[in-house]
Amino acid sequence: MSAAIDPVVPLYRAWCRARRDWLAVSEEPGNEDWDNAESKDAESREEAAFWELIKLTPCSTPGIAAFAHVLWTLAGPGSAEDNPAFEKECAMPDALLIAGIWRAAGGEQLGSLSG
Repeated sequence: MSAAIDPVVPLYRAWCRARRDWLAVSEEPGNEDWDNAESKDAESREEAAFWELIKLTPCSTPGIAAFAHVLWTLAGPGSAEDNPAFEKECAMPDALLIAGIWRAAGGEQLGSLSG
């Protein structure tokens, strides 16, 4: 893997920030349809980062971990973590494969990437 800065990582960080921003305003009163300006802005930033991100090929283990995390949001469990179905969904082969890639790429440190 290259020691150069992986272009995936800054886009991943932007994607995470946009998702965090969207979640922060998603339950505000008057935003039940997620159509206020802050929601729309965050959604637009998330989508822009996502579409740029998937054009790239990770060239570092943090980049691979970032890809695994994004893939988890797309193809991982669909249930909320507090739903009894979540554990069962996490035990499905596709979820186990994604989680294995994430762990192998140092996904435990993803918190420092997404900041």
